[in-house]
Amino acid sequence: MKILLRKMVHKVRNFKKFSLFNKLTNWVKSTSINIYCFTSGCCGNEILAILGPLYDSERWGINFVSSPERADVIMVSGTITEKMKPILEDLYNSFGNEKVLIAVGSCAINGGPFYKSDFVLKGVKEIFNVDLYVPGCPPRPEAIINAILKYKDHFK
Repeated sequence: MKILLRKMVHKVRNFKKFSLFNKLTNWVKSTSINIYCFTSGCCGNEILAILGPLYDSERWGINFVSSPERADVIMVSGTITEKMKPILEDLYNSFGNEKVLIAVGSCAINGGPFYKSDFVLKGVKEIFNVDLYVPGCPPRPEAIINAILKYKDHFK
């Protein structure tokens, strides 16, 4: 009986350590977020505006990284063509375990003004599951920041 009780107490202690680790991980994700941006259109200008002094995304803990392995979120904007599909799939597969995708702009959401073209995909949703949509052509920087902050609130 004592051995069984000791094993149960040991499991509870390990569970508490694990839940503390989860809380710490969620706190880190809610305070800073690393974004990898795949841009192929004019929405890239609006995403770059986020980094400027007017919007200053770093005060909200939004960091843009140059490697998909270090990123928490991948942000896709612009027109996606059939030729870009394998490149985007390789990029998505090199991404970490928890894959979060944000589609920015009407081209990435549904093909935009080029949706009737033969080689343009009808949005990123044809390839991957999209977690957040930021509508607009091009979307305002405030809308992009708002979407990222909504994603961060998921961890609080």
